[in-house]
Amino acid sequence: MRKDRDKPKEKDHSAEPPKIPVVHDISGRIPAMADAELNSLLANARRLLASGTAIQKKTAELLVPLIETEVASRQAAKEEARKARTSSKRKKDAAKSDPTDSSSASS
Repeated sequence: MRKDRDKPKEKDHSAEPPKIPVVHDISGRIPAMADAELNSLLANARRLLASGTAIQKKTAELLVPLIETEVASRQAAKEEARKARTSSKRKKDAAKSDPTDSSSASS
């Protein structure tokens, strides 16, 4: 009899209600994601828009604009930083090559 007690009992799955999928809100994590993670997430969300379940499509519809906005703002910030570095470098090079510049002359 002891052997029967030690056996794992099989569960009757017919009485359990269907499980509702849990949707996790990741929109708050988007700003902290790396660029590669964002690009991957955007590709996955676009794929789900085309071929996902109803819940996946709805979630993707909400996330795609948020991800695209974050990607665009990062690209704009990178472009601004690149322009600033280029402008700064040009000013330094011009100051070195122009000895008559009054700002570089000391009194």
